Amino acid sequence: MSDVLMCNASTCDAENLAARPSATAAERMAARPLLALGGVDFAFEEGHRKILRDVDLAFAAGERVLLLGPSGGGKSTLLMLLAGLIPRIVGGVVTGAVRLGGIDTHRVETSLTAFSTKVAIVMQDPESQITCLTVADEIAFALENFGLPQKDIIARTEEALTRCGMAGMRDTLVYTLSGGQKQRLAIACALARRPEILILDEPLSNLDPAGCAEVMPLIVETACREGSALVMTAHDFAAFADLFTRVVIIAEGCILRDGPIRDVLCDVALLRELGLEVPLYLQWAAAMLGPAMVSAPLSLPEALAMVTNAGIRPALPDAFRLARPDPPAAAGVLVDVRALEVAFGRHTVLRGLDFSIDRHDILALVGFNGSGKSTLALTLAGAIAPRSGRITVAGTPYRYRRGRQIGRSAAPIGYVFQYPEHQFLHETIVAELRHGRPDLGDEEAGRILGAIGIGDPAGHPYELSGGEKRRLGVRATMLLAPELLILDEPTYGQDEKNRSLIEGDLLSLHRAGTTIVVITHDMDLIYRLATRVMVLRRGEITMDSSHAEFFGGDVDLAALGLAEPPLRTLHRAMAAG
Repeated sequence: MSDVLMCNASTCDAENLAARPSATAAERMAARPLLALGGVDFAFEEGHRKILRDVDLAFAAGERVLLLGPSGGGKSTLLMLLAGLIPRIVGGVVTGAVRLGGIDTHRVETSLTAFSTKVAIVMQDPESQITCLTVADEIAFALENFGLPQKDIIARTEEALTRCGMAGMRDTLVYTLSGGQKQRLAIACALARRPEILILDEPLSNLDPAGCAEVMPLIVETACREGSALVMTAHDFAAFADLFTRVVIIAEGCILRDGPIRDVLCDVALLRELGLEVPLYLQWAAAMLGPAMVSAPLSLPEALAMVTNAGIRPALPDAFRLARPDPPAAAGVLVDVRALEVAFGRHTVLRGLDFSIDRHDILALVGFNGSGKSTLALTLAGAIAPRSGRITVAGTPYRYRRGRQIGRSAAPIGYVFQYPEHQFLHETIVAELRHGRPDLGDEEAGRILGAIGIGDPAGHPYELSGGEKRRLGVRATMLLAPELLILDEPTYGQDEKNRSLIEGDLLSLHRAGTTIVVITHDMDLIYRLATRVMVLRRGEITMDSSHAEFFGGDVDLAALGLAEPPLRTLHRAMAAG
C-alpha cells in the first residue's frame, strides 16, 4: 500500500463530486505513518449499507489534519475507527487494513487498551466519555489505568487543568459543569495522555468564542510538542484554518479530496456543492478573484492582501450584504421574570434576574461557558424550579411544588436541548418526528426527514450522527409551532446547508408569530437573526440590548466571551478600505 492512496472516484455516488481531480498526498509521507487505513469498508451489519467505502488514508507524526464533510457523511464513524472504538466497542463489519504503528490490527489481534496507549479521542458528545465524579479524577482516570507512577499522574493532571483553563476546578463535581466546561474537561483528559495520535470530533462547538481562541492553539501546540498527529473535524474552522497543514474531505463514506489545506480549500465550488461551511473570507476572495485564486487564503487579512495584490479594488457584492428579519412590532410581553434566583444545592447559578421577553422577539442568550445560560433556559421552560423569584408566561405565573411545575403554561413552549438525546422518547425516527403530531402522514413525514438529510424513517434516533440527531430534535420541536421556542445551541455540529435550513425554519416560525430564545456561540447566527442580545456572566445579566445597540456601538465583545461575527468583520473591512 502506498503511504496515501485515494478513493477510486467511480465507487462514490456523492452527486458525481468524486470525479473531480484529487490532490496527491504520497509525497508528504516520507516517514512510516503512525496510523494508516488501506481499502477499508465498514457497515454496522453484514449486508447493510456501507458507512465507509474503500478508504485509504495515512497520518504521520507532526501532521495537523482537518477532516471535513457533510453531516452524516461518515466523519465521526471514520474517527471512531481510527481510535479503535470500531469494531471493539461499536460493533460492525470492517474489511481492509487498519495499521497502527505498522501492525495490521485485523491480522494481529489488537486490544482497545493497545489503541488507547497511542490514540486519544474526544468525541462529539463529551458526556458520553465522562466516568468520574470530580474534574481531577476524570483526568487522572486513564493515566491510572495506564499504570503511570503517582507523581506523574499528579503532575500531568495539574498541567492539563492549568493549560485548559480549569486550574480552580480540580474538585468540582462533573455533573455541575456546563456543556462547554465538559468539553474543556474532555480535551484536558486527552492532552494529559500525551498520545501519538490526537483525534477530536467537533471539540470546539460547545465552547464560547473566547474558549475556542484559548483552547485551539493549545491543542495544536501540545500536538506539535509531543510529535503527535492531530486529526480533527470542525464545521466552522474559519478562525483557526491556518493552524492546519492538510485537509481530507469525506462524503457518503468516500474520500473525495486529500491534500495541502490551501490546495483543497481553493475548490470553493466543491465545498459549496457538498453544503460545507466555507469561511466568509474565502467565499469573498473567490468572488473577487474568480479563477485567479489558485491558493486559498486562511484569514481575512490574507484574503484582502490577495485581492489587493491582484490589482482588484475590494468591494462587497450583494451576496455578502446583511438581510435581517424586520424588528418586531410592539405586541406586549410574553415572559416576565422578577428577582429570579436558581441554585443547585449551595451553589447559586442565577442571582437577582429581572427582565422580560416581548412577543415576537428573537432573543440571543450569550456569554462565557458556565455563565448560567442553559440553566436560565430550562428555568424559563419550567423544567427547573427557582430558589426564589417569579416567572410569568402569557400572564400566568409558574407554580411549583416539591420542585415540580404543577400549572400548565398559558402559552405552548417548545424546547430543543443542547444534547438532543435528552429529548428523544421513541424507538424510531418517524415516531420521534410525530411526537405531539400524530396527524402527520407517512408521505409528509418522509418529505420532512428528507429535507433535513435523514433517509430511514424506521431507524433508531440513537443511530443518527450527532448533526442528524440535532436536526431531528430541532425539526420535531418546530413542527409543534410553539408560541415560545427555546433552543440550546441549535446549529452545533451542522454544515452550512443544514445550518441554513435551521435558520430558515426559525425565520418562518418568527414570521408566523413565534417568540424565540436561542442560546448560541454562533455569532453570525446572532448577527443575522437576533432582534435582541442578552449577555450573562456568573449568573447575572451584564448587558441586554437591541441588535442595533449591541453591534452598532463600541461593545468589547472579547470581554463578554464573544467574537466579532465574520460578516460584520468583512463589512468593517470594506468600510475601512
